[in-house]
Amino acid sequence: MPKQKPLNWKYINKILKHIHKEPKRLWMGIEGAKEGKYTFDNISFFPPPKGSFPACGMQACFYGWSKILRTKFPKFNSCGELKINNEKESKLLGFTPEEQEAVYYTGAEKTDRELQRLLLKYSLSEIVAARIASGEKSAKRIRLDYLD
Repeated sequence: MPKQKPLNWKYINKILKHIHKEPKRLWMGIEGAKEGKYTFDNISFFPPPKGSFPACGMQACFYGWSKILRTKFPKFNSCGELKINNEKESKLLGFTPEEQEAVYYTGAEKTDRELQRLLLKYSLSEIVAARIASGEKSAKRIRLDYLD
């Protein structure tokens, strides 16, 4: 069995801090959406409520923010949607395939923003606890309090 890659705690914290600064940025039902171009009729997942965009004009799931924050000019399609490669974003963050699924499919897609945030925190907490139990001390540096 290959050795597990450590979590990229610095980048995970960057994403969590970005979401913490403006909680409206997080919407787990979409990979990413841009206000103005975004049309609720064309969205392929679970759209956020109309009028719910933050000042920056973008909402995204956890992996969507991973892509947005590392890409100078993320590309949105003509419907205002950002498409991501979960596997690529997951690998950059140091997640295993199982952890990738736990973060992407929190089960919160059809719920309100508060429950989405809590379920994301729960999924990340489980990952961090397992990593710490396996001896990965750097996992303790992940700032789950940014989701409080």
